[in-house]
Amino acid sequence: MGAGVRILQLGLSLGITGTESRWLRDWSRFLLNNKWSAIMADTQLLLFASELRTRAKEILVRAASADDPEARGMMRVLAAGYEKLARRMEQRVRETVDA
Repeated sequence: MGAGVRILQLGLSLGITGTESRWLRDWSRFLLNNKWSAIMADTQLLLFASELRTRAKEILVRAASADDPEARGMMRVLAAGYEKLARRMEQRVRETVDA
């Protein structure tokens, strides 16, 4: 199975939609024509996981300054979701490297 197909499957299994979905689709097309596809795919997914962690940290900073306790709680849940998604992506990369 090619790296492009693996990326699309990973995105679908992680429930990625919207902008991230388009990014995965475009990136997978590029990778299908690239001899370094597996290495690049893994690297790109790890970078994406890092971006998700950055988003989570930004949300937590905003949550800390929020006055509304309900909004603060929702932001914390959202940040935890981004963190969980980043961990799952890293785990999938490790699984594909080991395979």
